[in-house]
Amino acid sequence: MRCIGTYYRDHEYLLYQIPYTKPNWISNIVYYDTYNQFFYSPTLANIALYARDIDGQKRDESYWSQYTTLPYFAF
Repeated sequence: MRCIGTYYRDHEYLLYQIPYTKPNWISNIVYYDTYNQFFYSPTLANIALYARDIDGQKRDESYWSQYTTLPYFAF
């Protein structure tokens, strides 16, 4: 598991690249919801809207797609 940035929705979460996936995940980019205690995999479009890279910069979908090592189906 590798931290690749932060994800801001109702709270701030760490965003990770994970070397595996689960059936309900969209890709291997996830954040851990500490309140509900589960991993969630947002779409690349939502990552581009709500995430920042490790340096705090907003990035587009093409930047985040470099971290997907699995097929991505939610365009």
